Amino acid sequence: MSNWVLLNCSHLWGKKIETFDDHSLKDLLFKLSRINPETTRRFLRVSELKPEDVNEIWLGFEFVYEKFEIEVEKVKSLWGVFKWANSQGKGFKHLPKSFEIIAKMLVRAGLFREIEFLLYTMDREGV
Repeated sequence: MSNWVLLNCSHLWGKKIETFDDHSLKDLLFKLSRINPETTRRFLRVSELKPEDVNEIWLGFEFVYEKFEIEVEKVKSLWGVFKWANSQGKGFKHLPKSFEIIAKMLVRAGLFREIEFLLYTMDREGV
């Protein structure tokens, strides 16, 4: 329901709000490739990610700092990759280090709703 409100009432804020919920992995990685092409290049052709792959992506972006606006967009795209990887099914489980890295990025970007979801996911998975 909240996504519906955001998407359908975005004209009230003057611009469309992007939620990253319905993006493909390729879309998310393409957004990230503009910031750090070396990290994303080899994952653009994969159809699924392994936990080690996600961790490698996080590590490739962990210390790439840009202007705050770019930083927030980068973290939103990385968060989209996190959620996409979780939705793959097939017993996918993020590595504990991946949780730590994405948590730091979410805090730095001020994405508190996403942090709440991350904490819920960590609790559910016993991390």
